[in-house]
Amino acid sequence: MLIFFGGSGGNSKSCNDLGRKFIHVDIGLNSIQTVRDRLVEAKANFQILEIKDGVSLFRNPQQTMDKLATLIHGLQKGVKGISNFWFGAITKSKEGIVPVYVPNLLNTQEKVLDIPTINNIINQELQNLEVNAKKVIVYYIDIDDQKALEKFIKDNNATEIEVELKDLKNLLHDVVIEDIIDFKTTKTKDGYETEINKFISDRLIQKIGEFNQKGNLQSIAKGKKFNPINISEEGLELIELIALDCESKEGQWHSTTEIKIDKLGYVITNGVKSKNFWDGKITSDKKPLRIKVRNISGDETIKVIE
Repeated sequence: MLIFFGGSGGNSKSCNDLGRKFIHVDIGLNSIQTVRDRLVEAKANFQILEIKDGVSLFRNPQQTMDKLATLIHGLQKGVKGISNFWFGAITKSKEGIVPVYVPNLLNTQEKVLDIPTINNIINQELQNLEVNAKKVIVYYIDIDDQKALEKFIKDNNATEIEVELKDLKNLLHDVVIEDIIDFKTTKTKDGYETEINKFISDRLIQKIGEFNQKGNLQSIAKGKKFNPINISEEGLELIELIALDCESKEGQWHSTTEIKIDKLGYVITNGVKSKNFWDGKITSDKKPLRIKVRNISGDETIKVIE
């Protein structure tokens, strides 16, 4: 069975239970993670094949979205007269205010720029602009048929606003946003032990800080005591999954062994649940070549082990 838009993997899990072959397809990183975890728990035999768009756009989608505002030169957020449909706007000397559209990397439906999306832009969003814009910029990740879209714009744009199409991959080329992992691998009598000493996720720390600040203000207004979320100096509680690849330093990822920490803090080792808490270590029979760490918001970071 070929399952497009695989989601949480219910159909894939059912296929495995029935002994049927299946291909689960989804561009969302969280979808792949979810179905992968379900299949590991079911002890299924499967492979994960990564098809990238020339850049790791979806490895850390939320972090990439946060970074985009600084990568688009001159972009301003919250410009008056521009709805939330637009990512922001740029002010240029000749064109004046130029609204900018950026697809949401967390929404698989916005991955491909197609005629329905362009139709919505030219027949609704352009006409709803409350600023005197001469031009808008529309970024895309993938495009259905650029020549057909440009012809559609030319034939159907009732406004005098120019629509410029730009490839988002060019903007993000070679930009990698990752968490920081401090770890050490040592040889033991039974194999190898990798210990994570420190984990730093700037984006998560920022979001937790914003949550604490908001919660504190609300508690003061209500006359109640607020208990903030505190992160330890090591930051290991921000980790959801750790995996080791003992087969290759590059290319397709092979999970030789892995540990997942559930919502209660209990460890799931290679799909086997336990009532043990994680001690910051992961072991393997063979020498690990790569380590993968997934944080609690779903962002993944892979490091080569020297």
